[in-house]
Amino acid sequence: YFLVNKIVSIVDHPFWFPLSKKLSGNFSIYDCMDYHPGFGDDSTYLVELEEMAMTQSDLLVLTSSDLYERFSSKNKNSILVRNGCEFQFFNKKPENIYKSKYEKVVGYYGAISSWFDTEMVISLAKYFPNYEFLLVGSTYGCEKLNELEKIKNVTLVGEVEYSRLTEYLYSFNVAIMPFKINELTIATNPVKVYEYLSSGVSVVSTKLPEIEFMGDVVYSAISFDEFVSQINIAL
Repeated sequence: YFLVNKIVSIVDHPFWFPLSKKLSGNFSIYDCMDYHPGFGDDSTYLVELEEMAMTQSDLLVLTSSDLYERFSSKNKNSILVRNGCEFQFFNKKPENIYKSKYEKVVGYYGAISSWFDTEMVISLAKYFPNYEFLLVGSTYGCEKLNELEKIKNVTLVGEVEYSRLTEYLYSFNVAIMPFKINELTIATNPVKVYEYLSSGVSVVSTKLPEIEFMGDVVYSAISFDEFVSQINIAL
């Protein structure tokens, strides 16, 4: 047998932190990627766990400026490290690519939940009837889902395996990230934007602090008119 006496554990969710603390010889890193209270459904217990993870970890990694400003004072060993992605995977065009019957594809993948601006997408789909709005991801918690499903040029694919994401991504003429502006999204450094960009597709996103950081490569918008304009420019 062999003895492991030096461990580095990277905890991505506070649920796992108590376990990491029980490991002998462990150097614990809490990778804080989201503002958890912003999800709206977090229990008091989870908030307490995150407080423990932030204050008791050997290193606190915060992935956005907002998170760093909020929480870096909780741990003397705090650093700002923004997200990234598996570039080699998203940069490679797959053999199988989704085929659309529409003139253009405006695409999104990821969670389609309470922070997703469904009203914006409905309005955009109605404005661009010749474009397919291809939405890939779980719709759990999606507001106005019934109305979204009725739009003829909106396709809801549902969740797909990570290995198949590029089959849809490479069909996009424009990739969008239409998020509402709230405490959750303001704190987000969105992984999907790095993935989108790795494929070379143009990206239009809600104007959020971390998107402004990417302002030289991402088109940003707040209002419906700005989204329309930026999609047209991106195309």
